[in-house]
Amino acid sequence: MTDDEIQREIGASMLEFLLDDWGVVERELYDRLDLPGRGLIVSFGAGAQGIVNMTEDGGFVKITEAPAEAAFAFYIRDEGMPEFPVIHDVRAFELGTNKLFAIYRESVDDILGAFPDEELDDLVCEALEGAARRIPPDFQAMDMLREVAPELHREIDTLLASLADVRVQTDFGVVDLHADNIGRADDGRLVVRDFGMNTLSSEMIARAVRHIRELPEPTAVLSA
Repeated sequence: MTDDEIQREIGASMLEFLLDDWGVVERELYDRLDLPGRGLIVSFGAGAQGIVNMTEDGGFVKITEAPAEAAFAFYIRDEGMPEFPVIHDVRAFELGTNKLFAIYRESVDDILGAFPDEELDDLVCEALEGAARRIPPDFQAMDMLREVAPELHREIDTLLASLADVRVQTDFGVVDLHADNIGRADDGRLVVRDFGMNTLSSEMIARAVRHIRELPEPTAVLSA
């Protein structure tokens, strides 16, 4: 089994786990989020906190039950932080007995594109893990990355420095930073595409959730 096949199997297992946990089937998600121009096309992946789907407008929507992730997206949308994807909208909705959130964002590709160099991919993973966790005494993998891919090293180093500045200035920090969470946005910049585990305070989360609007019913949108 190839690495891609393993990842697809893991994603499918996570998708089934989340749907089982929420007590819904995938068709119900497609029906509930069937909005003009933003209907779900295909499930793109799944993680511990939610499901990512591609939408008709070429973007993505993350469906999550985590208020912290929705709140972070809400603030990103208003602040326009370039270290993260452009957030088009954040909405809340109910499905069954679940309170869920839909985070609509721009598309973000894998950092090395559709056909990555496996050795470089491994090096990027190691470099990001070491840099994010500040493993002493130096970032050997980052030094190696500078030698084999100087432009990519510069981009990653710039992103890490910018994220550190953002956390100091605003307390908007991402806890779970690793290579799979880094991607390339439509305009070419590197961004953190998964921010479910973050440093927002409970007060900031509650404040944002109070201002997140409800997702309209599909029938109401179509009849408007």
